[in-house]
Amino acid sequence: NSYISSDQINQVDFDFKKKNADVFNCYKGLFALRRKYPEAFGKNENARAEKLSEGVTLYESGDFKVIYNASASDFEYELCLEDAGVKASAVKLVDVKSGELMEKALTAEPDGKLSLPVKSLSFIILKK
Repeated sequence: NSYISSDQINQVDFDFKKKNADVFNCYKGLFALRRKYPEAFGKNENARAEKLSEGVTLYESGDFKVIYNASASDFEYELCLEDAGVKASAVKLVDVKSGELMEKALTAEPDGKLSLPVKSLSFIILKK
């Protein structure tokens, strides 16, 4: 409890949104994603999580895969589209960092593999 602390601790920082616009916009985009796809990101008993590496988790829900990297190192996510039964043109990277939902088609290698970097302390969202 900080109620006994000074104003220095408890004051509202009205510049916080400006100073942290990247974080604010990312959350804004995540909220938009959840509103647009409630079946995948709302109450979903079919969602599953899998540990890919120390600090890296794959979440699957509906047509979405979210790879979250909470580690201190970058991670390379490999997806074999043929094994997943998905055409390369059908996989999209969903960008929420601008505060809007933007989908970008991905191009696989000739062997049907897709390699995606997931930076340290970040995430990527894939959609079929």
